[in-house]
Amino acid sequence: MLRDVDWARTVAFIHDRALSGAAMTAMGCDDIVMKPHARLGDVGVLAFDPMAEAFRFAPQKLYSDVVTTMRSLAAAKRRPEALAEAMVDKSIEVFRVRDRRTGEEKYMTEKELAAADPQVNRWERLNLVVEAEDDRFLDVTGTRAVELGLAQATVDDFAQLLELYHIDARPEELQQTWVDSVVFYLNQPWVTALLFIVGRIALYGELQ
Repeated sequence: MLRDVDWARTVAFIHDRALSGAAMTAMGCDDIVMKPHARLGDVGVLAFDPMAEAFRFAPQKLYSDVVTTMRSLAAAKRRPEALAEAMVDKSIEVFRVRDRRTGEEKYMTEKELAAADPQVNRWERLNLVVEAEDDRFLDVTGTRAVELGLAQATVDDFAQLLELYHIDARPEELQQTWVDSVVFYLNQPWVTALLFIVGRIALYGELQ
């Protein structure tokens, strides 16, 4: 939904961390602005394993859809698609490469480099992105995100963010209300189970 907004400029301000679903939300915005030490990334998909009664990282079949979504968001907002994929798939490595003909630099996965025509030898491999090493979800700080082209800028606080976009009046801030809190807690599994048990007991008492 954020990706398709065409009536406003959307900016994600990350003051602490935007991991998992929050990273996906940020990637849908036109701009990403972060505090220097804030974090962005780690969109590892979890699935519940009933045998082990615990959450585990999902198999490739389940997270491939998320990879497609992240690459699509990155492409729409002119961010490196390979780095977006590395947030979801920890089995890939990402390299900074240079076009030997034009000098253009970009980021590509090992698979993308292998798929390029080896006869042309167009792409010169420069260096491995250390945050996207094998068996590691991409997770970067604000400073590093700017270097990699994932974020537009870093600021120290919200006031600097307003200055960056030349906003004089402080915008309305939507805060979590007591209704949001009640809904959140009522949707916790243990609360749902407790209410179900209470309901069963009350129904039994009424029938008696």
